[in-house]
Amino acid sequence: VKPNQAPELTCSPRAFISSLTKLLDQRPSQAAAIIETVSELAEDASQLRWLLQPLSQESNAASLVRLLLNVDTLQSALRTVLLEKLVEHGMDGDDSVQFSQGARSIPTSRSTDLTTLLLNQLKWLDVVIDAEVYISKLFDETLPVLAPQYQRQVILALPELLDDSLSEAVITNLTKLMEDEPSLTVAGLDALSSLSCPSNVLEQIRQDVLNKLA
Repeated sequence: VKPNQAPELTCSPRAFISSLTKLLDQRPSQAAAIIETVSELAEDASQLRWLLQPLSQESNAASLVRLLLNVDTLQSALRTVLLEKLVEHGMDGDDSVQFSQGARSIPTSRSTDLTTLLLNQLKWLDVVIDAEVYISKLFDETLPVLAPQYQRQVILALPELLDDSLSEAVITNLTKLMEDEPSLTVAGLDALSSLSCPSNVLEQIRQDVLNKLA
């Protein structure tokens, strides 16, 4: 990765993940160096966008950050970096940055703002490492400080961020959040309907929350 340039792979994404996993198994101390490098690059909003952009024009192409998240040794620490950046760029409603590099330019439309790009990296991961820590960071450190539109965006993405095995913990935290922040009730109920939540439990939660708002 070079500053102010799009990352490039010299092998397939699968080979990259496999090789990096083997390297870190042999030299685990290198994990901290990789996370530090990503953190330093992410200090610049333009470079952060490059890290979050697909590495090719193929429809299913992943970003460099997404590939790194698929390395178990890196996922938890890298996820923390992404959540910190989500807070940094999602505390107000305008995080647009205009830039161009070489033949490629990144549009600054609503659909490609940094908060959306950051959140997309964390969706549909095959494995979620340190899930309890992840849930805690989301509900205790990230959601409370985001601007309202990004709070709703994160809440609606919860079914994509966390697998079904974590539904019970998510439901508990989400129910409490709706009780504390009534303005998030609609987004919270929408998210609950997409989680692995029995219909009778969902209906009871919905009724309890609505009763508290009455």
